[in-house]
Amino acid sequence: MDLHRDPAEVHLWLADTATRSDDQRDAYLALCSDDELARDARITHEETRHNHLVARALVRTTLSRYAETAPAAWRFVENDHGCPFIAAEQNPEGLRFNLSHTTGLVVCAVTRGRDVGVDVEYEPRDSRTTKIADRFFAPSEVAALHRLPEALHRERFFTYWTLKEAYIKARGMGLAIPLKRFWFEVDTPGQLRFDNDPDLGDDPKGWAFARLRSGLHHPIAVALGCPAEEAFGLRVFETVPLGGEQELPCEPLARSMR
Repeated sequence: MDLHRDPAEVHLWLADTATRSDDQRDAYLALCSDDELARDARITHEETRHNHLVARALVRTTLSRYAETAPAAWRFVENDHGCPFIAAEQNPEGLRFNLSHTTGLVVCAVTRGRDVGVDVEYEPRDSRTTKIADRFFAPSEVAALHRLPEALHRERFFTYWTLKEAYIKARGMGLAIPLKRFWFEVDTPGQLRFDNDPDLGDDPKGWAFARLRSGLHHPIAVALGCPAEEAFGLRVFETVPLGGEQELPCEPLARSMR
């Protein structure tokens, strides 16, 4: 499968982690590098270990849809912030990816020549969402959250959280970018406004975002580095690593507005 070169396009691959078997685990372990196998062996929590393995299998099998490289042959390097990239000698076409996993779902985003970040969360998880927002989010986001009825706080928290995670992952810097220093406005249906502290050295108009859900419990956000004058697109696929795929309907990416 080839990515469109112009306009920019991001492909999102979703893998449900509910199904598991010994045969599946053996097949996925056979794809992993020695470092990945060692990391797998150190994980003691069964669900976390399974999700980690599905994530490794998903990124390897997904990338092999776009290049003539076997899933087990991919090599990865990390930047100073721990963000993984394909080793340069294996990547003349400029493939980029980002990976996120949570209870029940693994998501891999793929682009060609564009920065991309993705985040998925499990909404029912036990977390003190409002207290986290009060401490770490931008003041405008905190104020908007508290204007909502309490019953909507959790949903809005995860809207902000997934967008923020997708953006900092696309920048390749993770939490080295303080969450207070950039913010989103999502009160108007179908619109999204994004702005940041000028000291971050990043033009907000250079980004496109998408928000979607998988089932009832998994909010997902995608951030795509895309200059304001360029078009962009989004396609979403449901897959099983080493299996087939099915394309799903999705909403288009939204250009951020100021």
